Amino acid sequence: MQRMRDLSRVFLGEKDIEDALKVLEELAEDEGLVAAADTNTVVRKVKPKVDHMYHKSVIDDLRSWLHPPNEQALNHESKRQPDSCKWFFGEEFKEWKAQRNGVYWVYGHAGAGKSILCSSVIDKLKEDPALTLAYFYFDYSDTAKQNCQALASSLVFQLATCSAKCQAYLQEKQSSRSPTYDELLVLLSGLLALSGLTYIVIDALDECPERVRNRTGLWRFFEHLRSFWDQDDIDVRVFVTSRPEIDIKSYLSSLIPRSLNINVAREHAEDIRNYLFTWLFGSESEPFSHWDQNTKWMVYNTLDERSDGM
Repeated sequence: MQRMRDLSRVFLGEKDIEDALKVLEELAEDEGLVAAADTNTVVRKVKPKVDHMYHKSVIDDLRSWLHPPNEQALNHESKRQPDSCKWFFGEEFKEWKAQRNGVYWVYGHAGAGKSILCSSVIDKLKEDPALTLAYFYFDYSDTAKQNCQALASSLVFQLATCSAKCQAYLQEKQSSRSPTYDELLVLLSGLLALSGLTYIVIDALDECPERVRNRTGLWRFFEHLRSFWDQDDIDVRVFVTSRPEIDIKSYLSSLIPRSLNINVAREHAEDIRNYLFTWLFGSESEPFSHWDQNTKWMVYNTLDERSDGM
């Protein structure tokens, strides 16, 4: 620019040149600002996509390392009638939810609707943004969801993705081989110290085979959780469902939990009756349209009696 000034003064008048060069400089500045603004706009548009891709890459790496089972929950929503399970969220539930390191055990026989209730509890807890939630469904029809390694790896993975601090912690601990069950329990401890108020929901403990529910498996998991109860930096509250198997009842009773026998819950029995009625007579009744009313009522009454408050 200075060389242009000097040459221009030789051929043109001093003032004309100064004015012209001033205009050129202003135009150059404007173009520079426009270019910078365009660049910033592009960066602002691209950065979220890059961040998302990076986050997805990190999550995929953690998933490959931990090998959690498919986290898709069982489909219990289709079985839940509008307003069902609301009865459960009364004072007892609120007291458990507010109790530091509280344990709530809901038990009942097969088909009693425990998993539907568990699904409702998960949805209820999701409404509170102040807490961290992780859950696991044991499933007798899926061998990948019948062992303690699956439980621990799933919970660790879920907690790792709940905050940047938890994710960074797990990235730091990541190694070339997948963690053992004992190592997963240690990772769980570290994550719970970072995740704040945390609720863990576990459905169908009885679908974890009894040979796995021994002191070296599932019960060791609960003993590990109980070891946190005296730690100020960890507050984990647990909700579990199961059949009242002898070993489950014996062990969970030692945790002094709140408990509910769902078979004798009057409000739950009404939920079941509403479900049966809709199933046989309402919007879900098409598969039984060839049945006459007497047959439907006979089936309804029989199932109601056999449900024992299901």
